Amino acid sequence: MSDGPSQELILKDALAAQHPLFGLMGEVFVEMGGKAFLREWAEDHPGQFIGYLFKGTPSIAPSHAIMGDVNITINNALVPTDLDSTTIDSQGRVIET
Repeated sequence: MSDGPSQELILKDALAAQHPLFGLMGEVFVEMGGKAFLREWAEDHPGQFIGYLFKGTPSIAPSHAIMGDVNITINNALVPTDLDSTTIDSQGRVIET
């Protein structure tokens, strides 16, 4: 007996939350056999599977730390400091004068 929804159903719901068409594709994936279907296909097409795996992996980790709106305030009335007159070269290095 399962303690909750299967990984396939969690995936289907996550896809549906992104776009209705993705949700539809998720439903078809579940109907085709879900994880078992994917495993069988991957065994028959290992090169393609690995290629899709790396293409679909995000290049940066998702950020979940920020909740709600982020407000940035710029105060133009601040007194200028030495940083305001710093010169930076094309490599992003500070040029000392």
